[in-house]
Amino acid sequence: TGVDAATGRTLVGVDPALFRHAEVHHLLGDAAKAKEKLGWVATTKFEALVNLMINAERGWVRTKEPQWLMAG
Repeated sequence: TGVDAATGRTLVGVDPALFRHAEVHHLLGDAAKAKEKLGWVATTKFEALVNLMINAERGWVRTKEPQWLMAG
């Protein structure tokens, strides 16, 4: 947190929901086991998946924005 030394008022804080505990630089998935054990096959193309993820994140961000940022 950042605190105003003169007033003791907190000016800046960290939202624990946005804190990343460990940075992962490379992620790699392999669906072979899911296909082998479950018969699962991906039906969503990569670009469509990225769009779904971006739109979900945008929706989440909209619910977290302060009201004064949303006006205008």
